[in-house]
Amino acid sequence: MRFSFLLSLVVTAVGATSYWYVTTAHICPVPLSYRLGSYDERFVLPREEVEDLLREAEEAWEKAAQRDLFTYDDEADFVIDFVYEERQEWRERADSALMLLNEKEREVERLTADIARLESVYGETRKEYEEKVAAYERRVAKYNAEVAEVNAAGGASPKDEERLKAESHALTRAQRSIDRLGEDVNEVVEELNSKTAEVNAEGADYNEAVRRYNDEYGEAGAFTQGEYVAEKIVIYSYTDAVELRHIVAHELGHALGVDHIEESSAIMYYLLDEQPDTNYVATADVAALRQVCGTDTNWPARLRALIRGMLSLI
Repeated sequence: MRFSFLLSLVVTAVGATSYWYVTTAHICPVPLSYRLGSYDERFVLPREEVEDLLREAEEAWEKAAQRDLFTYDDEADFVIDFVYEERQEWRERADSALMLLNEKEREVERLTADIARLESVYGETRKEYEEKVAAYERRVAKYNAEVAEVNAAGGASPKDEERLKAESHALTRAQRSIDRLGEDVNEVVEELNSKTAEVNAEGADYNEAVRRYNDEYGEAGAFTQGEYVAEKIVIYSYTDAVELRHIVAHELGHALGVDHIEESSAIMYYLLDEQPDTNYVATADVAALRQVCGTDTNWPARLRALIRGMLSLI
């Protein structure tokens, strides 16, 4: 009788524990065993590098939370699949369009820098020209005054005549130098006008390209590059390694039971485009994780970990 009662009690306890575990396991499945599942080779990164990035994403969570949250297991049921479809094709077109846009921007910046340089050259050359013209005019006025003085005195002496002739030749040379400098000023003005027209045309083309890019690709989106579904994470799109780490870390957070949080610096913020480039799990992320999972010292977390460990041995 006593044995039957104890057996019934054990069965009830096991049943209750099993029910509790099954109904709450999805809330905080720690430690979560996972693996890289299917991977379409059309994605930009090789599979081996992606596996490393997955581990970096899990380590970001574990370092911030200071507890073991994930285990990479080639036999795990929970998988991260990479599905190449229209979202990735769209991103690749967007990236190509952005590269062209950046090239146009650099060209506008180069032309703008040329204009700034030409404006500086024009300013210096124009200043030199005006100074030489002013000095030349003073010199001509002095020469004319001396000629008038000599003529008023009844004519120039041979010595004065030689000096005035030399000055006349010098003034002629100075005039030629000023004329050449004036030509240089005009050439700079012509080049400056040409560059200004060119940068205006390039600027208008760039502005139109920006408008087209924003119309087609410019909307900031929610986390549409990946999604977490039961027993699986699916990645649809990424641009580079930094973004992929970020996307995986975000979806791993969902796999732990963490929902979106209203802090733009957090991994679990819902808009990817507004988050920092660094794969940083913020304090707000850790706080949200603890609301779901508690700590690794509370009894539900320890019991879940114990049961998962036992199940992995079966």
